[in-house]
Amino acid sequence: MKKIFKNFYKKNKKIIWLLGISTISFFLILSLMALFIRSKPEAILDFLQTSEIKREILPFTILSFMGMCLGLVFIILIIIAVIKMIFPNTKAFSSLFMKDEADFLLSLPKKIKKGVIDNGK
Repeated sequence: MKKIFKNFYKKNKKIIWLLGISTISFFLILSLMALFIRSKPEAILDFLQTSEIKREILPFTILSFMGMCLGLVFIILIIIAVIKMIFPNTKAFSSLFMKDEADFLLSLPKKIKKGVIDNGK
């Protein structure tokens, strides 16, 4: 079991590191947002009542946008990691969708036509 995880880490080192960095960054942004909420609750309350982005609420808006972007990056990296676990190589992927059989069926009419033309001469 240990060997399986070691091989997976070797193959997907970049994805695992990016997942770690995005997770740490996401929680850092969440903590900054919590500090902002604690320091300026009246600005947040005013924003919730009027829905106007004022100068004092702008850092919170930017942090919220960055948090959403990091969450999206995290989800994309998780999807990539899951796909790499299910399909470790291209051979597994092509066998799932029966690529060889589809190529044979697509080339079959050309082979039949060539065989008919060659036998007709």
